[in-house]
Amino acid sequence: MTWLLALIALLLPWLTGVALLYAVSALMSPRHAARTVINAPGEIAWHLGVGAFAGYWLVTCLMRLYALLGVPFGFIVIALPLLLIAVLAAFIGWKRAPLQNPRANCPICPLSQWTRYLFFALLAWLVLRFGLLFFEVSLRPLFPWEASIQWASKAHVFFGLKTIAPFGDSAAWLGGHVYFDNAPNLPVTLPLLQTWMCLAIGEWNDVLMNLPWWSMLLALTLAVFGFMRSQSVGAFASLIAAWLVASLPLINTHVALAGLPDLPLAGAYTLAALSLVRWAHSKQWRDLLGAALFALIAATLWPTAYLWLVLLLPALVCILLPKTTRPLALALPAVTIAGLLMLTQAGASLSPALASLHFDADPDTWLTRFITEENWHLLWLAALAITVIGWRESLQNKIAPLSLIVWGGMLISMTIIALPTLFSGLFGAIQPERLLLTTAPLLPPWIIIIWRRKFRTELSDTPQPAQTP
Repeated sequence: MTWLLALIALLLPWLTGVALLYAVSALMSPRHAARTVINAPGEIAWHLGVGAFAGYWLVTCLMRLYALLGVPFGFIVIALPLLLIAVLAAFIGWKRAPLQNPRANCPICPLSQWTRYLFFALLAWLVLRFGLLFFEVSLRPLFPWEASIQWASKAHVFFGLKTIAPFGDSAAWLGGHVYFDNAPNLPVTLPLLQTWMCLAIGEWNDVLMNLPWWSMLLALTLAVFGFMRSQSVGAFASLIAAWLVASLPLINTHVALAGLPDLPLAGAYTLAALSLVRWAHSKQWRDLLGAALFALIAATLWPTAYLWLVLLLPALVCILLPKTTRPLALALPAVTIAGLLMLTQAGASLSPALASLHFDADPDTWLTRFITEENWHLLWLAALAITVIGWRESLQNKIAPLSLIVWGGMLISMTIIALPTLFSGLFGAIQPERLLLTTAPLLPPWIIIIWRRKFRTELSDTPQPAQTP
């Protein structure tokens, strides 16, 4: 019974989010084209992916509303509105834009026989990987030190009180008005999600409450596959991009050792960036609304999100500005680099806090961070190589916004390594690898799209004309 309730708590918000976004997409598309838009290549996978993040965030918003109204938390009072929203949204979406038979838009039909074999082999690899991860997260108690004393501590109090309780520093705690943990000012979004899982199970369970971390990686993988398909990339190349995202070692670690905000932040930020790129292609308000929604979700997960959300602004400006003015956006990284280098030389004259700012040029530091410590950093080296060989293609229309986001992520990543004093002053004792994780899921889609444009590989769904003798 415990497992059944845990699976209901895991899947109900996911299905609610999918149904809600399905209805919004159908309503915001022109009536005569709604069915075509919804059934376009990749749309089903995209909605299945983004719906998980939207649904889990909706649960936390509902719990915040109950706490504001003084309604005690309970499984039924939360699950019933979610079920009603899911049924109503699915009905509205189906009436407006019914789904077609999946065989009518088969993604693997254009593939050759050997490519199909590779496709199913890679798919089996993914299924096995997610099966092992589910086994790991469903049996391991809450393990990370930070997750126990900074995040789950709030969830434990919320579960016990059946409402949201205030947290404060030690002085406020001694006054007897608030609760205290190691980081009282952190957002409560993820603790509320853990509380929801425990409410459904009916007990405090520091194992099964972390199942959403597994489902968020699965949802991110589906969303990346759907995004690639929406960019006219073939099914096999799209699956490769999704496989690369799901196989990032540090992301897998944050599933097996769940409870930290790194994976949810990376997923929400990736969906915000990809939604913005989709809007550059479609110019449909539903994609811009999705970008704003997932940016808002990311902002409510962890304060470090604001460091990355700034990168979405140049991409948005790039979409809105004429194509001829787009190269001006490339001056932003150069100006930023020049400003940081000036701070290392003249920072002491501006503020005593900048006196210790220095540029770390030690090759061992760079080698450790980008190659020997975690092999997913090799993706950054691949992104650098693609920037060099695919410079012109990366500035082409509609992919330039994603290029700006990736380059901004590269700049922040190098700044984290090169200026450790600035990094520690801004974020304290957070390991640099954890911040590098946030934009890592964007690298595989961007690399494959630029590679396809550079070498004109046959990765699209457009049938190729027969060769004439």
